[in-house]
Amino acid sequence: MVWRRVQVPSTMTLREFHGVLQVAMGWAGIHLYQFIVHTVCYGSWELTAESADIMRDALKLRNGGRFLHEYDLKIPWEHEVRLEERRSPKPRTRYPCCIGGDGNCPPEDSGGPEI
Repeated sequence: MVWRRVQVPSTMTLREFHGVLQVAMGWAGIHLYQFIVHTVCYGSWELTAESADIMRDALKLRNGGRFLHEYDLKIPWEHEVRLEERRSPKPRTRYPCCIGGDGNCPPEDSGGPEI
């Protein structure tokens, strides 16, 4: 299993969060993407999805809340995103920041996850 733990500000939009996930996975962000939150799709402008320019706080997620991030929709990579807890920002800490993780990410354009 590949996982990353990142801290992001609550004012970050889903579009910005997608960029954070791309960096955390070591990818370049060259494919379409979408988030599925409470059965609503937010994503790339080419899709018939809601705009990803919505702030995370506006999604009304609770601690432990989960949603999906799908990337490279031809092969879709599915990432489960979980809100662990809300914390006050620490002084002199720059966000977003990766605070944990494990496993090597597969290269972008590698043909999708092995089943």
